Amino acid sequence: MLHGRGKGDRTGTGVLSVFGAQARYSLRGQFVWILSERYIVMFSCVSQGSTNAKELSAKGVKIWEANGSRQFLDNLGFTDREEGDLGPVYGFQWRHYGAEYTDMHAGTLCQSLIFLGGRCTILFIPALSIK
Repeated sequence: MLHGRGKGDRTGTGVLSVFGAQARYSLRGQFVWILSERYIVMFSCVSQGSTNAKELSAKGVKIWEANGSRQFLDNLGFTDREEGDLGPVYGFQWRHYGAEYTDMHAGTLCQSLIFLGGRCTILFIPALSIK
């Protein structure tokens, strides 16, 4: 934090930027560094794997509420989706990569298998198994 280029931001507090800096952390023991509130919401959503806005909201992940509203879904042409159905958002994509999305109630345990090069593999990312 001693080196970098200072610049203004929308809040007026300013930002110190360092281009291309990398931070590396060991993920052994399933420990993940969370450096920002924004990432906490992201990891919460991914770790839950849910596509139900009401379920996520009840668990404190409120960022998706507007995207599951009846008006929002209808405006995008998703008139067949139940209110609260977010579609294949981050949680679904990270936990069920390559699976076909049907709806927020469909069980995707069997679809969590990934077919790569004719072989069936289970995708497991320990660092994202946050509870």
